[in-house]
Amino acid sequence: VNHAFLRRVRLGIKANFSKGWSSFINYDFGSASFDAAYVEKIFNPTWTLQAGYKKAPIGYEEYFLSSGALKAIERSTVTRYFVESNNGRRLGGGKYRQGVWLLGKNPSGLTWEFAVTNPEATGVAAGDTITTGAASNNKFAYWANVGYSKPFAELQGLFKTGTSYGFLPDQGGKTLGVGNDLTVWSVYADLRYRQFSVLGEYFGSDNEKGASATLDSQSSGYWLMGTYRTGAFEPVIRYSYTDSDGRGIQAGDGIRSAASGGTHDKLSEWFIGANWYILGNEAKHEVKLQAGYLFGESKDIPITGAAAKANVQGFRSMLQVNF
Repeated sequence: VNHAFLRRVRLGIKANFSKGWSSFINYDFGSASFDAAYVEKIFNPTWTLQAGYKKAPIGYEEYFLSSGALKAIERSTVTRYFVESNNGRRLGGGKYRQGVWLLGKNPSGLTWEFAVTNPEATGVAAGDTITTGAASNNKFAYWANVGYSKPFAELQGLFKTGTSYGFLPDQGGKTLGVGNDLTVWSVYADLRYRQFSVLGEYFGSDNEKGASATLDSQSSGYWLMGTYRTGAFEPVIRYSYTDSDGRGIQAGDGIRSAASGGTHDKLSEWFIGANWYILGNEAKHEVKLQAGYLFGESKDIPITGAAAKANVQGFRSMLQVNF
């Protein structure tokens, strides 16, 4: 785990056609997979239609904050637990889907987005197994995201808030495709005032047979982050907490590169670090260096002989170049 590696080595290409038509492809050489591949039609300033392959519209940190804009290098443990692929513990309630997205906005700051996709997360990478529909998963997943944004020019501030929702048929339970449904949702807020920012999000879920063959689970959690920009430097502190509600969680499910630590019921993490914006401005971070210390702990209801709790400590750093 104590090694350098390349991630998020992405190349994006956009083609603009006539009468509001365009297409976008984003490829990640670090993981040999696509992040996006879709066709877009802008009907008017209010309505936009997208069809193809992209992220499901769930979660503020996951969907609205690009990896290049993350202040804490990695996404929070609760975001990763809710959206990343189902491994019997994580929920798999996000990531990439194929489908149709309808986006809207109005001058008052209200935005909305609805999507209909395939129920299971899919990958477009070298060696991916192509999954096909069957009687057990021949259904659609439905998504919705409604938000509101209000700038305060005189205070050099901005306020955003919103909620997101996803219904995934046959994606619940310990074993996929046996008729158990999964519902996930989140509520988020982003407040910025001059050099300060405070962001946070709460996740909830309803997972049929999520804990066992006879027991549902309602996993939940939240993350909260504060930053202060002073010149080219920006201290960052973030706390995240996940309660699996009997489903189980390991440190490695939410903390990248961490060992499993055994299966417990809850996971928390502190990240304390700073960002150095070497080149660029507030809108375009062309070159930046990020670093920080993290401490994580999984505990409660040890499963399969695990210790009462497991602790994780680490140091992360990342150099990012955008051009």
